[in-house]
Amino acid sequence: MERVEPFINEATNHGWVIFEPILAPYSILMMLKAFNAERPFSPEYFLTLLSRVMRRYYLSDSNVDVMKEEWEKHEWSRMRWPIFLEAIDCYKRGAYFASISTTAPLVEGILTYRGDMKPFSRTDKLKKRVREIDESGKLAEIVDRFFADTRSLDDFIEGSLNRHAILHGMDVKFGTQEKALQVIAMLNALVYI
Repeated sequence: MERVEPFINEATNHGWVIFEPILAPYSILMMLKAFNAERPFSPEYFLTLLSRVMRRYYLSDSNVDVMKEEWEKHEWSRMRWPIFLEAIDCYKRGAYFASISTTAPLVEGILTYRGDMKPFSRTDKLKKRVREIDESGKLAEIVDRFFADTRSLDDFIEGSLNRHAILHGMDVKFGTQEKALQVIAMLNALVYI
């Protein structure tokens, strides 16, 4: 039996949301086989393969059409679709700083409307809402790190993907291809769950 749970855990530890409705079953199987190969596990190889598969399948035109169908089902996501689509366009053009800066605030907006909360709710309430709607708990882990309190430079963990550090200018190295796609994947999963 292949080890699905450790595979999902490893992906989550590195900020990836493995979300089956978007990823093709073949791509998930390919990543799972690489993860479960009998050679010694190589985190570098796994992350390279994971990034490649996510880039190849996640933002194909056909998958963007599938995402749009889901986003159109709810008023709270429908009104944000043009912003999300612009972030995808930025990503495809290599404008990763712009892609992340565009999608990061949408996470809070979607969680606010999904939880019937007052706008500008405290992040602990937003994180609690994700834990309530995410049965696996994996998306909640990623959202917890994304909303981790970074009130000082001592709290900031370089290389982490943190909304507060990005939007308040503490992190100036966040604009990578991998992180941009991770925020897009996280935001899209929040619409689906």
